[in-house]
This record gives sequence, structure tokens and C-alpha cells, in this order.
Amino acid sequence: MADPADHRFLWENLDRRLLSSKLDDISKNMHEHAVAEERRIHSEVRKRGNSAGYLPRLLEFHERSTDEWARRVYDAHVEAWEQQNRTITPAFVRAVFDEALAPLIASRVSSVIGEVTQRATRTKRAPNAVALRAFARRMAGLASRWRNNLEATAVAVEYCVTPDRDRATINAFDEHQVRDALAQYEAGSRQAITRIAALEQALARGERNVRRLWPVRNNLRIEQQRHKTFLRLCGLARERLQTLSGADFDKERNSAGKKGDANFSKSGDYCSIKYKGVLYRLTPNQSKIVRMLHDAYLAGTPALRGDTLLAALEAETSRVRDSFKNSPLWGTLIVSNRSPRGTYQLKLE
Repeated sequence: MADPADHRFLWENLDRRLLSSKLDDISKNMHEHAVAEERRIHSEVRKRGNSAGYLPRLLEFHERSTDEWARRVYDAHVEAWEQQNRTITPAFVRAVFDEALAPLIASRVSSVIGEVTQRATRTKRAPNAVALRAFARRMAGLASRWRNNLEATAVAVEYCVTPDRDRATINAFDEHQVRDALAQYEAGSRQAITRIAALEQALARGERNVRRLWPVRNNLRIEQQRHKTFLRLCGLARERLQTLSGADFDKERNSAGKKGDANFSKSGDYCSIKYKGVLYRLTPNQSKIVRMLHDAYLAGTPALRGDTLLAALEAETSRVRDSFKNSPLWGTLIVSNRSPRGTYQLKLE
């Protein structure tokens, strides 16, 4: 696995074995949908005796369909890259537009205009050149919107990965520098948690407009990556500070924490915790979950959605409780909320 601090991206590194089946399924689904929609439009205009209405409705459908197709292709590339345990970078986002989305939109323009022209030839009618030119302009506008949207995404990702540091850099810090860096990383983690919670609430409202919902999901993905980056940096900084100080530097914060912290203490890397006087040793996944929930608790926003926790584990198909099978911490320290459903928090009060 590549070092997370390595943000270089080569298009050839994208594993086609992971991507091809996703793109084939998308293409098949979109073509089937297009055939069904064309038949429906043709049937409706025939019933109404309004043959002139066929082409405008068909072109409008293909414009919407291409937009949806582009969204699904972008998400497929992101999913495949994350399955390779790679980090989404600005170069990746820009490459997906240049190498996948721009060619897709151009090919759809050519394909639709070709099909319309062939249909006009079969029916011995001249193709509506004005309508086709207008369609080509709208599709060029669609490509421009995608370019602008993904450039904005690339800039947001750039801010996400900018604070990233490798172990060697952090290990060169003195105690004062590493304490300052840790405070910044923890603040960044708490801010990311707050943003994640807000975005998850927007998704939970169940808006049905996919075009409006996609940016929310995209921003959520960025914030989850930002949070993972800060968690990694916090871990490196804590290890460095532990080495420099030779003591558990978190004791001060634990003793100055909230009322519920009297029943809870932890090691610097959360591999062990003490809850209500009992010492527990945690698995790597349990450590990540407890760390995220504790950070959320300290930030004053204690509840996190299950998919946020699982995304940090890179185990979206699992369940949160699966990481605590046969653990007495489940239902005591780690609790599932009834409202809102699907959220979890630490029971420290």
C-alpha cells in the first residue's frame, strides 16, 4: 500500500479489473433505460398526434441521461480507487474528468446526433439542424459544468490533503512543535466531524433530487477523507510526543475533560482503555471506532452515523456491532441511539 502522503496519481495505476465491470454495468443499464424511454416518448407523441414534439423531448432526455451517466461513472472511478486503498487527490479528480467524463459526454453527443440523423434518413425527412445544434451547445455546457464542479472538488481535496505529513516530518518536531501540531490536527478532526454530521443530516432528510443530492455525497466523501487524514496525523503526533515526554501526555486532557471522563481513560493510541475501573484491550477496528466517538464526544457532537464509522474502517459492508462481537463494551460504553436511528456514541455521562 502506498504511503498516504504520496499524492501523485497516474491514470495507468487505476486497476481496470476493478473498474471495467462497474462501467459495463452502468453502460448496460443506461442503454436499456434509453431504449425504454425512447419507446415511451414515441408512443406518447403518436397518441397525441404531435410528431414535432418527439425530437425536443428525446434530446432533453439524453441531456439528463448523460448527466446521470457522468455522475455514475465518476462514482465508479472513486469507488475503484478507494478499493485499491488509495487516497483521492486533486490529480485523480482532474484525471477522471479528462480521461473519462469529457470523452463520455463527447461520445454521447456524437451518438445521439448520429441516431437522430439516421432516423431522419429512414423516414426520408431532413434532420432538424437547428435542434441538433442547440443540443450540441447544451451538451457543451454540461461538459463545462462538470469541469467546473470537479475543479472545485479538486481544490477542496487539495485543502484536505495539504496538512498531510509523513512520519519522518513529524518525528523531526520538538516537543513544542508537536504539541502545536497535535492541537491543530485534533481541531481539524473535530471540524471534520461537525461537517460530516451536517452532511449526513442533509442525506437523512431523504431528498429525492439526485442532481442536488450528489454534491452532498461528494462533499461527505471529502470530509470523511479529511477526517481520516487528521486521525492518522493525530496518531503520529501522539506517538512522537509519547517518545519525547516519556509519559502519557493525554492525562492532562483526560483530567480536565467532561464529567463523564471520570469513568473513562485511554492510552495514546486507544489500543487500551479503562472504563468504570476495568481495563480493556481493543482490536485495531475497535480502537478506531472508540477514538472517533471520543473525539466527537469532546467536540460536543457525540453521535456519529454508522456509515461514517465504517468508512473509516474501510468496511462499508459490515456493521458497527460486528467489531464488538462478544465484547462487554457493546451496549455499555458503545451505545446505539434510537433517535436518530443508525447513530452511535459513547455513554460517558
